Amino acid sequence: MTPSQLRVLQRSFAKVEPRAKEFGQVFYQRLFTIAPEIRPLFRTDLKAQQDKFMKVIKEVVTLYLRSMVALPVTAQATSSAVLPGAFWSGKLHAAYGVRFEDFAIMKSALVWALEKTLAEECTDEVKEAWSSAYDIVVGAMQEGMMSPEDDDTEPENQMQTRLNVSEDTEDVSTLFKSSGEM
Repeated sequence: MTPSQLRVLQRSFAKVEPRAKEFGQVFYQRLFTIAPEIRPLFRTDLKAQQDKFMKVIKEVVTLYLRSMVALPVTAQATSSAVLPGAFWSGKLHAAYGVRFEDFAIMKSALVWALEKTLAEECTDEVKEAWSSAYDIVVGAMQEGMMSPEDDDTEPENQMQTRLNVSEDTEDVSTLFKSSGEM
């Protein structure tokens, strides 16, 4: 992600954030329209899921921006260094049944939701910035998804605890604090 894309992401997120409820609704409506088979993966209340989705987007924008300033060399080296919690989020998503190919569908729904929410302000530059940020997050998540189940960096019982807590928590950053990743 270039510094220019980072600025575009920040500016466009500032326009999306006040419309978070609408954005979340549009995203999930589109996602379930183009991929109804994904709907069963969302076992929690959809309103709560929309709220979590927007909190995660906010954290990604904030953490990525912070890491670019604080860790410029590391930030360019690997996606997991930029988004330390994304690795474990990938493990959680794998436990829920998310497949690699689902990420492309979600990206399509994300860009569509941006187009609907931002209208004429959703330029090609905005779509490219969001796509770049999404690809970074997904790359780190997929690293977690590919990690062996018996990876001893997090015992299985802690993974199950995170899986259970993730359905009830509002602050997703708390899911990753116990492993020292945030």
